[in-house]
Amino acid sequence: MKRLKFLPKHIPLILSGEKTATWRMKDEKNLTTGDEVELVDRESNQPFAKAVLTSVKATNITDFGNEDKAGNLEFQSKEAMLEWFRHTYGEDVTMGTPLKIVRFEV
Repeated sequence: MKRLKFLPKHIPLILSGEKTATWRMKDEKNLTTGDEVELVDRESNQPFAKAVLTSVKATNITDFGNEDKAGNLEFQSKEAMLEWFRHTYGEDVTMGTPLKIVRFEV
């Protein structure tokens, strides 16, 4: 089963249904709509829920639209979003780096 890791601060938001999406770069898992996944605490590596991926959309930061924000974090600008992704995935991330918007249902 595929696994998606989340920061501990996001777990209550996911379990409450407030957070229903995640953004992923460098998708070595080949996430696709319909996948059943295990949601895992990134720090403890312990599963906390199972989910079904309801949609997976390929885009990048440049083409990221307002509709893509639903169910996830808010950024003040695309530049702020780029900095967050660089911190998470490395300095080689650019505005054009492929990004997947993954929506899920616990």
